[in-house]
Parts: sequence; structure tokens; C-alpha cells
Amino acid sequence: MGNGQGEGEGECVVWVSLLRRRERGGRGTQGVGKSVERIIIPGSLTVSSTDHTGKGGKKRKGREAETATLDFDDAYFAEQLRASYRRLAGPWFWRTISARKLSYIQLGQLHVWSGAESSSSSGSSGSRANGGDIARLLCKNAGFDIGDESRPFTEDNLSDLYRKPNTGKARYTWVHWARRVAASNGIQEEAGASAASESDVIMTIQFVHSFSVWRIVAALVVILGLSVLGALLWIFLGVSGWRGLQACGRPERIAPGMLMGFLGLGMEMIVFLAWLWISWLWL
Repeated sequence: MGNGQGEGEGECVVWVSLLRRRERGGRGTQGVGKSVERIIIPGSLTVSSTDHTGKGGKKRKGREAETATLDFDDAYFAEQLRASYRRLAGPWFWRTISARKLSYIQLGQLHVWSGAESSSSSGSSGSRANGGDIARLLCKNAGFDIGDESRPFTEDNLSDLYRKPNTGKARYTWVHWARRVAASNGIQEEAGASAASESDVIMTIQFVHSFSVWRIVAALVVILGLSVLGALLWIFLGVSGWRGLQACGRPERIAPGMLMGFLGLGMEMIVFLAWLWISWLWL
């Protein structure tokens, strides 16, 4: 898995993983997903795409389908990142109802052997764990003003490209950067016995999941709204089982209505906590 070179001439492979930040097993592991995806960057920076749609929206069959050549530019690279994330994060339904969402994108090191703990990037993304420097591939956040050196490769810029792929049309800045990330795995393997531990680690583009404050707040607002609505419906439309309360009218149903509201709130909070736990554990 470690080598960044692909099977075709000039091809390289960029590995992509999903990082779910959570504590597990008391060891502080950060929850890197068991599966990884890969993006193959062709040496020619072009890919072939088969178009099965003809005039009037009719589907072509067999040899009638046309083959088009597409540029592997930054926009295409961003679309590949989005497709990889969808495969790693699961179906659209689970991504939508989860209390967690994609927070940002970074570089991180992933151990290829079972039992080893994977780590996220620290400092400048792309640094080697032993303090040696493969290449300063990606600056954290929006980057830092260090000297006069321009730093276009930052986590924020990569996230912007992911969210708006069209901004990378006919541009190859991030594609060449991705080739450097792929090449860094080859550099680790060629380092020899003196850096044997590094050959067990691959550099990946990591999608980082974290809890969404807005989703949690929205869920709490819905819970409170349903509880209040339930209490009001009971007060104005409820039917009491006791004849005395039924004869006295709505004022006498306020206390039972509030009780029903608190009961509903308690049940909804149980569902809410279960939703957070499932999102933390699986989504």
C-alpha cells in the first residue's frame, strides 16, 4: 500500500482516509476509519470518460457510446475527493442525520500494520514523525506568515477547493501538490533501514469529522418545540379520564398538560442522547 506510484507509466496514487475524532479504549486513539480510498493521478493528466447519452437524452448502447477525454485539473481532483469522501462517510441518509459533519481536511499519517495507532498532522502538515522533513506539504488552517514565502497550500484553501470544485477549472496547482503527497510515500520507502519505521506509515489526505454545533442546537430547539406543543395540545384538546377535571375545563388541565410536556421532553432527550452516541460511535 505504501508506494505512491501507480501501475501505469507516470501514474501516482494518493491515499484518502476519514478521521473521526473520539476517545476510544482509554488510549486516546482518534478513530481513523478502517477503510481508505485512493485517487489515481495519470501521468498525462487526462482521463477518458464514456458518454452513454445521445441526442434527446436517449441512452446509447455498446459501441454507440462516445469516449471523451477530460483534463485531470484541480476541478476534477476536487470531484474525486468528494467521491472518495462519500464512499468513506457512507450513504447520503446517514451523513445527513448524523450529529457529526466534515470539519476540515488535513494531511495525516496512517500505519499500515494492525495495532499501530495512526496520527493526524502536527505543525506543518506533512512533517515526519521523527522530526525529519519530507516536504512541507500543507500549512495548518489558513497558514502562517513566516518570512516572505508565499504559502498557497493550506488546509483552508484545500477545503475551499473541495466545497467549490469549479474554482479549479483549467488549473493544476493542487494536482501537482497531490503528486508531491504521493511521492512523499515513495521517499519514505527509499529512506532505507535508518528510517524503517517510516516505511510502515503512509501519508494520506484526511477528512476530519467533528460534532456539528448547529445540528445539535437545531435538534434541541426541535425537542423543546415538540414538548411545548405537546403540552399545549393536551391543555386545549386533551380529554381527561376524570369526570371532575373534564367538567372544570381547560384551567384544570394545565398541570396534567405540563406533566405530559415534561414526560415527552424526557423521552425526546433519551432519543437525543442516543443520536449523539450513535453519531460518535459509527457516523
